[in-house]
Amino acid sequence: MIIHALMQNLGYTSINLAGHDIGLMVAYAYAAQFGIEVKKLALMDALLPGIEPVWTRVRAQAWWFGFFALPASGEIVAGKAGLFLTSFWPLVGHVNDAFSPEETAEFIRAYSTPGATTGSFHWFGVFNQDAVDNAAFAKHKLTMPVLAMGAEFYRRIRRRCSVICWLSSWRNDSERRLLDLRLATRLGTRLAREQI
Repeated sequence: MIIHALMQNLGYTSINLAGHDIGLMVAYAYAAQFGIEVKKLALMDALLPGIEPVWTRVRAQAWWFGFFALPASGEIVAGKAGLFLTSFWPLVGHVNDAFSPEETAEFIRAYSTPGATTGSFHWFGVFNQDAVDNAAFAKHKLTMPVLAMGAEFYRRIRRRCSVICWLSSWRNDSERRLLDLRLATRLGTRLAREQI
């Protein structure tokens, strides 16, 4: 894994690791493969390909997973990044104007770079392999403390699927605890100060 090689080259042997959205998938894969080097893990606002029953349900409902996985998706959006992103964000984020004008301009600039949409969207094209890898990783519990947090719209998924129960199975038996996301939200500021 390139990120692990980077950590080694920088001289890090023990890290606290956090992943948000697609970064959650990277953080989990890192922790699953190099767990002895990860002190604490925070996973926020996404799901892991292949972990059921959540994966199949969300993948069937999230049309953009299929669209982004298409080889032509990047070419379809290329040159129209601003129009696409400003129309897409309210649909998936459930909020209008979630980003400041400066943030919006930077996203559009970055995605307008030649090849950026293709490179970014193709991540979704390897979700099937990620699902296979995650199924293998999930056979072994993570041993570090894990904080899993979802945003306000996560509650809908939580009611339908036993995500928290599944997440608790990552912890070793002596540390197993269910972490209610409402409690995690209240504690989030304090935990951030403790440098998760």
